Amino acid sequence: RLAGEVTLPPPGAIQRPDAPITWIADNQRKGISPDAKTVTVQASPAYSRQLFNESDEAVLKAFRTDLLPFMGDDTIIVESQLKRWRYSQPMSTYPERTLVIEGNAPLVFAGDAFGGPRVEGAILSGIAAGEAMAALLS
Repeated sequence: RLAGEVTLPPPGAIQRPDAPITWIADNQRKGISPDAKTVTVQASPAYSRQLFNESDEAVLKAFRTDLLPFMGDDTIIVESQLKRWRYSQPMSTYPERTLVIEGNAPLVFAGDAFGGPRVEGAILSGIAAGEAMAALLS
């Protein structure tokens, strides 16, 4: 939670795939937290691995430093929370939306490791898995 301004381009978020901090979003501008200026910051997989065993204080200090170019001169961080998700992204992905293993008891695999990471990939993979299972059972 911030007191002051965040200087992100419209619509209030920025993706930086090659930077240590890959995602910064102004939640107030996005309509997620209308009553408070909050930002969401996500680290790259490599930066996350580098900092994973550091103390919360050390990680938040590193994130603060990375966030400084996007904060107004008088902006201060009032409160911060750190969430550690060791398995937040697949290490490798399967090129198709689903993997079907046919047999007496067929298996259908789905998730964000199939056909593209992120929530959208997981949803599309689940739909493809449901369609594959329906086809197998009909």
